[in-house]
Amino acid sequence: MAALATTSLLSTLLQLLREELAAVRGPASVDGGGCGEGLQVRIFVENDWDSGRSHLPAVSAGGDDARRAQEIKRRRRYDLREQEGRGREAGHRRMQGALVSTAIMRRNVLTRIVGTQSCNADFDLHRHDATKLKRRVNHTTLHPPFLLSQEHISSLDFIMKSQKNNLSLPKRSAAIAAPIALLLVVGLISLYDFTFADRYPYIDAASSSSSPSPATVSKCNLTRGEWVPDGEAPYYTNLTCPFIDDHQNCMKFGKPSLEYVSWRWKPDGCELPRFDAARFLEAMRGKSMAFVGDSLARNHFKSLLCLLSKVAQPVEVVGAAPEIDVTGRAVRRDFLYDSHGFTASLFWSPFLIKANLANATLGLWDLHLDTADARWAAHVAEFDYVVLSDTNWFLRPSVYYEGGRAVGRNSAAPVTNATEIAVPRAVRAAFRTALGALAAAPGTFRGKAILRSVTPAHFENGEWNTGGDCVRTRPFRRDERALGAVEAEYRAVQVDAVREAEAAVRRNGGELRLLDITEAMDLRPDGHPSRYGHPPGGSVEGSFVVDCLHWCLPGPVDLWSELLFHMLVDQ
Repeated sequence: MAALATTSLLSTLLQLLREELAAVRGPASVDGGGCGEGLQVRIFVENDWDSGRSHLPAVSAGGDDARRAQEIKRRRRYDLREQEGRGREAGHRRMQGALVSTAIMRRNVLTRIVGTQSCNADFDLHRHDATKLKRRVNHTTLHPPFLLSQEHISSLDFIMKSQKNNLSLPKRSAAIAAPIALLLVVGLISLYDFTFADRYPYIDAASSSSSPSPATVSKCNLTRGEWVPDGEAPYYTNLTCPFIDDHQNCMKFGKPSLEYVSWRWKPDGCELPRFDAARFLEAMRGKSMAFVGDSLARNHFKSLLCLLSKVAQPVEVVGAAPEIDVTGRAVRRDFLYDSHGFTASLFWSPFLIKANLANATLGLWDLHLDTADARWAAHVAEFDYVVLSDTNWFLRPSVYYEGGRAVGRNSAAPVTNATEIAVPRAVRAAFRTALGALAAAPGTFRGKAILRSVTPAHFENGEWNTGGDCVRTRPFRRDERALGAVEAEYRAVQVDAVREAEAAVRRNGGELRLLDITEAMDLRPDGHPSRYGHPPGGSVEGSFVVDCLHWCLPGPVDLWSELLFHMLVDQ
């Protein structure tokens, strides 16, 4: 009933504001302009009062960057304080009050402000003291995102169009429109409280007591589930994390819909605990972790650094003469969390095995299927944890070697005097060799090794070089998509490789496990940079023109670190 009453109030307020604006400008201005097409608005509340960090995304999509930075700072000034109150049913418990900060509403606003040359008029609720509004939160703390309904979007769209057509409102109009707009925001917040407050209960990321117990989680299959709306995402933004590579910085380059950060993986039969940076760093005190693989391993590595940035910032330890790969990448990078004595390292090894670039012009590689890449294998015993991953580079033109002798090639290799071998067979041999190196590591590896399973790409209507793109804005439902045959075969190869190697690793005092993210990531076509890993019409070194393989940061890739947290800390 309360929700219905609030909805009725909103409709009345919107109608009053519509009539007032129409009376001032005349009917002709109501439909004029196209500024507000597809307007989406979110209301933000900061709940991280301990660190003072904002969960709001950065803004950079053209226009005056300095002005945008000022707007962001204004949006981030939140004052959260406790309130006591009694309410509906058995009475409200002691809970957190929040000052609501409303975003400037402009074309295609979704978590961030996107400027356009054609829409220069702002409807700024800050001018009407919207930030002074308070609300009580029932068993939760209001946290982004709150997505307005289409009815509200259309009405706000009308307001913006009207303002664009006549920026100089008479004082009578401003005097009436301001309080109506203020009441509109109050109504929207009340509608959220009655409609959504109990749907997404808040879990305190700093408290393990509010997360499911490890025993409960261990009873369910974390690899099977679905993506559900998440009112608390994201963990970080490109304002709060300095480690995001440009080609995964989708916020910076204006990805049109930021709904991709608003979903959470819900395993069948349980809840996955949220990532707790403080607990993770405490568990890693005095230890070391290495990520070994290709650019997706780096994607995961940067996700972890960003998740930890809420608690601590590492210092990169640079050697006197760092080794550079033939691709121009550093072979090894080390980041030290001095406060915890924790080192996180990244090894560039796109095949995990020994590989030589035989012909740079043709992009032809010689892959030694029976020899691990010594650049990481020689150091693996130094680490307490090692996360391995690879598959995508095996599609490049390659000739396969065993015992120093060419034994075959893949279909992309421009050679005819070698037998064609299916790529999954080569991948199987490479993983056997790489995991075998853990057991045969100099000094013997006694840590915990984790092999991350394959992550699917989502190119549609073509491949990366034939016009393919990934423009979907929501996750797939489980019944909407089946895992592709190639990805399914790669995953099966990885499962078998772990099963075959785990006994040998265990005999030496180590442990080997599979981090299976394949099905979960197969359902996220919306989480890739697409065309937003570089400036419009330009490019960033190392990026695709259209990237439907790597993952935006923040984004679905943060699930990998949540699962890693569960495997290493909760278990």
